[in-house]
Parts: sequence; structure tokens; C-alpha cells
Amino acid sequence: MIDKALETIRNELNAHYRQKYGLDEDKAVIANLISQEGSIAAGEANKVVITLINIEQETTLRNQRSIRQEGDDYYKYHNSVSINFYIVVAAYFSDQNYLEAMRFISSVILFFQNKKVFDHENTPKLDKSIDKLTLEMFNLDLNHLSNFWSFIGAKYLPSLIFKVRMLTYADETVVSLQKGISGLSSEDV
Repeated sequence: MIDKALETIRNELNAHYRQKYGLDEDKAVIANLISQEGSIAAGEANKVVITLINIEQETTLRNQRSIRQEGDDYYKYHNSVSINFYIVVAAYFSDQNYLEAMRFISSVILFFQNKKVFDHENTPKLDKSIDKLTLEMFNLDLNHLSNFWSFIGAKYLPSLIFKVRMLTYADETVVSLQKGISGLSSEDV
């Protein structure tokens, strides 16, 4: 499901770039920033790279019960797991195109300012397994930002970090079935 969410974000951002700049090519790509060998993994330069950097469980929904009633019977399912994830959107442009990188990063800000929520109404191609995605910009101070880029083994790129809420994984396998009591009326009690 994370892959479908990332594809939606990329596709919507590319549609924005096509409309705003009249582009024929995709500028936004989903890729690692750094390969396992330590080199830039995004492939060609002059792209906006979307990279998953963290996944966390949404703890406020952790204890919801997964019981469904059908007629007199009660079906128990495994509790669903809801997650949020963080992405970095980085402008990977050659040194000669630094101002172009600033233009595309500015467009990312404008795009997500105008479209913070992706749902089936405003994003018809959103995968059916996803109810909606909400994006909020996540701020890092300079110290944490420096640590982040050092941690992933890259030099700083103009970038933004977004927290994406929320994907829910629900297993539809029945764990147990409790048959309801039938044939009783209020007079029997």
C-alpha cells in the first residue's frame, strides 16, 4: 500500500509540473537518494526525488476492536494496523541548474500547500485500498537536518520532509466466530 501512496504522490506532482511548466517528461521520480554503494541512486540529474525515510505506527488507533456483526453472528478479525510515513522530496539537479532546483522545490511547496489531502474525490486514481492521504510539512532544525543528511550518507540537497498520514492495513481473515443465540424472545427471559 505504501507503494501505491508514493505512486499517487509522484503522479500528482508530475501532473502539476506538466500543467505549470508545460513539460513532456516526468520530473518527479520515486527512488533512493543514495545507493547501497554510497553513490547517488536517482539516476539522471535534474529530477525531484521522492524517498521514503521512515514508517511509524499510528498509536492513537492501536486498541480498536475488529469485530463485525452479520445477523446474529459476531466475527473477530486481527486488529488493523495504521501507519504514518515520512518522505523527503529533494531536488537533485546539476550544479549548473541550482536555480532550476529552487524553482522545482518552490513548486513542491506550492503544490502541497494547495493539495494537502488526497482523497477519492480530488484524486480519482487514488488506489481503492487507501481512504485518503494527508500531507504535512515536517520541520527539522539545522542540527537535525545535518544529522539526517549525514545518516543517509549524502551531501545536502534542497529538500522538504513531509509526514504522510495514514494508511490502514486490515487483515480480513476471521480469527474467531461467535454464534449468536437465536430462538429466544423477551418472554423466555
